[in-house]
Amino acid sequence: MSLVPDSSPSPEESASPVPEWSSFKGLSAEDIQVHQRIARYNDLVLTDAIRPSYDLKVKPQQGYRSGHYHDSDSGEPIPVVVAAVTAPLIIDVMHHLLRQATELGIDELTVVVSSTFGSGSEPNRYFQCDRISMISVLRLIEDFQDVLLNDGYTSLNLYSAEYEWELLLDEHKLILVYGDYQDQVRAVFEDWGIQPQPEMGFISEAEHVHSRSVELIERALELQAVVGAWGSW
Repeated sequence: MSLVPDSSPSPEESASPVPEWSSFKGLSAEDIQVHQRIARYNDLVLTDAIRPSYDLKVKPQQGYRSGHYHDSDSGEPIPVVVAAVTAPLIIDVMHHLLRQATELGIDELTVVVSSTFGSGSEPNRYFQCDRISMISVLRLIEDFQDVLLNDGYTSLNLYSAEYEWELLLDEHKLILVYGDYQDQVRAVFEDWGIQPQPEMGFISEAEHVHSRSVELIERALELQAVVGAWGSW
């Protein structure tokens, strides 16, 4: 699930020509590299996973936005908070949200890891495992925070069907929390200095560039192997 719509295809790092519509069209390699090296936008530091368009039609900023996701299966609106969190705080904020979930009575979660690997016959790989203890989830996030933060093609989804609660760290490194616990979720974000920005745009809502390294591909495969092994218990 996602409140944030998919953007039009972005000029990701590849050998393909830059599309005519792209703000990167006509730029020199040096201009693009300079843009890619910019990680800080005021109080928001981006991870290595993502960069905005060259024209900054949506300028990255820290903050959160509340709304509703309309479930295509049930047709029901599901409350959701979407937050852009500065890179040094993402893991801490996720830990806080998970500790809050335990206070709601959630002690086990379904874990879903998804990654994109090129454009071949199996471009997307999903690994899911149910009833994973909260301690194991926290350890997984700690052990694989490098790939979770910096791989622009990997996402982590944690949810409890029983409590109708869901936490998603998507491939843009936005934090999304679904469910009927929005007051508590907003309080967590504000405890970390992340303020409501009702009119803010997210980096995924305009042209943007995803990134990953060979090392992070290997780490993404390791992460999937761990969750896949859990699923085989």
